[in-house]
Amino acid sequence: MKRLRLILAVAGGVALSSSTASAIPTTYVDDDLAGPSVLLNRRNPTYSDTFNIVSGDGDPLDVPGFDPLTEKVVSAVAWFFFEDDDPAFPLDPPREKVRVDLGSVVGFIGPVEVGFDMFGGTFGGAALIDLNTDGILTYTIKRLKGDFLVVNAILIAEAVPRRVPDAGGSLALLGLALLGLAGFARSRK
Repeated sequence: MKRLRLILAVAGGVALSSSTASAIPTTYVDDDLAGPSVLLNRRNPTYSDTFNIVSGDGDPLDVPGFDPLTEKVVSAVAWFFFEDDDPAFPLDPPREKVRVDLGSVVGFIGPVEVGFDMFGGTFGGAALIDLNTDGILTYTIKRLKGDFLVVNAILIAEAVPRRVPDAGGSLALLGLALLGLAGFARSRK
C-alpha cells in the first residue's frame, strides 16, 4: 500500500509539473534611420524601409536574432518620429498630414497631423502575421499634406519559443502509464 501511494505521488507530481511550464519572452529591436533625417515633401512624397529583427541593419541599438522557425512574435510596437522643418513650428499650428502603412495593413496610422514628435503603437492582425513569417516588416510613410522630416522609426517585438509538440502531454501519459503499471503489479499479487 505504501508503494502504491509513492507511485501515485510520483505520477501526480509528473502530471502537475507538465502543466506549469511557461516561456519568458525575448525582446528584439530594430531602430531605423540612424543616419540623417528624410525630408518628405511634394517632390518626395513617400519613404519606404523595412524593420528586420532577424539580422538587423547594423544600428548600435538593434537587438536582432529572431528565428521565425523556432520563435513566435506575440506582441510588437512600432513608433515613428517626425519633426516639422518649419523653424516657426512651435508658434505655428501643424499643417502636415501623414499616413503610415505597415506590412499589409494600409493606414496603420493616419492620416494624422504631424504636430506630435512621435506616434505609433501596438499592432496585431495582418502586420503581426507578416512579421512572424520571416521577421521582416515593410513600412511606407506617405506625405498627404505639407512637408516634414522623418527622424526615426523603431520596432520593438517580443517573441516566445514555439511550442514543442506534445511535451506536456507526453509527461502526463508517462504518469498514467506508471499508474497503470502499479495497478497491474498490485493485481498480480
